[in-house]
Amino acid sequence: MRTSWYHGWNVVAVCVLSQVAALGVATNCFSFFLEPWSREFGMPMSTLTLSITLFSVSCAVLAPIAGRICERYSVRHIFVIATLGVVLFHVLIGMASAGWQVIALYMVLMPVAITFSSGIPSQILVTRWFVRKRGLALAFSAFGLAFAGVVFPPIVIWLMKTAGWQKVWWIFGAAILLLVLPTIMLVIRNRPDDRDGRDYVPYETDVDAAPAQLSVRSIFSRPNFWMTMLVFVPLQFAYSAVNATFAPFVASRALADGDIALLVGIFSFAALCGKLSVGVLADRHGNRPPLVLVSVCICLGMAWLAFAQGFASLAGGFALVGFSQGVWVLMASCIATEFGSRGFGRAYGIGSAFAPIGALSPPLFARAQEISGSYTGGLLGMAVLCVGSVLAACALKEPRRP
Repeated sequence: MRTSWYHGWNVVAVCVLSQVAALGVATNCFSFFLEPWSREFGMPMSTLTLSITLFSVSCAVLAPIAGRICERYSVRHIFVIATLGVVLFHVLIGMASAGWQVIALYMVLMPVAITFSSGIPSQILVTRWFVRKRGLALAFSAFGLAFAGVVFPPIVIWLMKTAGWQKVWWIFGAAILLLVLPTIMLVIRNRPDDRDGRDYVPYETDVDAAPAQLSVRSIFSRPNFWMTMLVFVPLQFAYSAVNATFAPFVASRALADGDIALLVGIFSFAALCGKLSVGVLADRHGNRPPLVLVSVCICLGMAWLAFAQGFASLAGGFALVGFSQGVWVLMASCIATEFGSRGFGRAYGIGSAFAPIGALSPPLFARAQEISGSYTGGLLGMAVLCVGSVLAACALKEPRRP
């Protein structure tokens, strides 16, 4: 019998939980491990940041494949297997005894585990469970990483001081195995059925009814697809540079560890607010206005950080840059609007393959600082680059809303 509570929201909640587990320590807290890894393994931080770049490149190769696999096979089963991979990754990182091992794990194991346990399967599930309130549901499902960035940093810093960096990974790996994995198995269902009602999937638009087997050529032939990528890639380029070098950058401003953890919380909370806000805006006003908003925010934020000194000033800059992470929700919303729920998996997988272009920035940003002794030039350069995102957002053509 149908219940008053829509199970789709439970699915969204578990998607958030899965992304928190998969990405929270591995990416949100990555910069906290740079200094102990560099000291213990005798490897420059600019080399260690290649972990994130190579991880992103591997994800780019896997993303289109993941989109097709998630459309053909049970997303629930995929989530379970990939989450076990996340647990294995945490265990092996804690056992690493050399820098090359960390880089290798980020390049080989982590992309497979993350790609099949976070963004792509989560967003595919949401587009199946929601037509009404789709923007809001996509926003909720995407803020797992931002939520982890608010909660995890003080925990990770405390554990590193009391137990060492190795045990941080083992503790979180055990929590994923014992808490997250059983929840995924209990809650995730591949699609709504008769018992769920039609409150959030009330109709099927023409684009939702389109054939699922979109060709790559048909995806690339859509101008809106390219406008979305032209917004998304520069924003990710700028954001990735700041995120991967967060702790060293703040330390260069002579702030204490406690201030760094608090700034990470502000940074991640702003990302959470950005994702929720743009989801609501996209439902009410379409995708173009919030795309322009997040693009302007990151331009201002990068320029602000270039000259920021002191906690309050840095907090303002990080809030603007963090808010721009709403672009992940908008990319999914733009693709769902353009290709519908049936074509979403493949189109979103191909779109996600562009994300690693942005991930080229951390080693470049870190290396530029090592050469010049300052982050200012790199920050200003990326602010200028993001002006292109503002222009592309303005050029997006909105379809007629049903």
